[in-house]
Amino acid sequence: MEKPTKPQDLYIGRNRLLTAIATFVWLASGVTLAVVTPLAMVKYPPESEQTKTLLIIALSLWGAVCLLYGILNLRNLFFHYILTADEKGIYNYSGLFHYGFISWEDVEGFSKEATVLDVMDGDPPCLRIFVKDFKKYKSGISLYRKMMLLFGGCNIKIYTLCSQIKRKELYRLLNNMLSYYNAPEQTVDINE
Repeated sequence: MEKPTKPQDLYIGRNRLLTAIATFVWLASGVTLAVVTPLAMVKYPPESEQTKTLLIIALSLWGAVCLLYGILNLRNLFFHYILTADEKGIYNYSGLFHYGFISWEDVEGFSKEATVLDVMDGDPPCLRIFVKDFKKYKSGISLYRKMMLLFGGCNIKIYTLCSQIKRKELYRLLNNMLSYYNAPEQTVDINE
């Protein structure tokens, strides 16, 4: 039986223009909220003190979230690739929080997540990585990565919104790599 051809390493680039636009929008929203909220409270003070307190808290939290998203998008501008994959495993730098390295030995498979966006473009917004032994995988990662898993609903996702490849094509390429690197080694009989 013929051994399958070794797949090429993947280097999936980031759409830097889209990331820069997201950075600008989030940072501008956060700064606008930080500047406009105090001015609005002075010029148009709410009637009750309780309403004023609730508005300040809500707008401050929303402004902080906007600034955090802006900073995380700004950080993503320095990562040229959202994903790379080689014979060792997958390096996932997609999304706002990066999952980092996942070895092929830990990967069980991939799925295309379906959402409402599928109706519009016929393509899922992200891929999901299934690990073989989740408890073992989780015990071997840092506290930061454990927190990312918690925020992601215990799912490892590859967000492809800012990528330069179709999601279906990435799904196919990753499945090909997974089947090659997780295939049992071909033994050659020396008596042949």
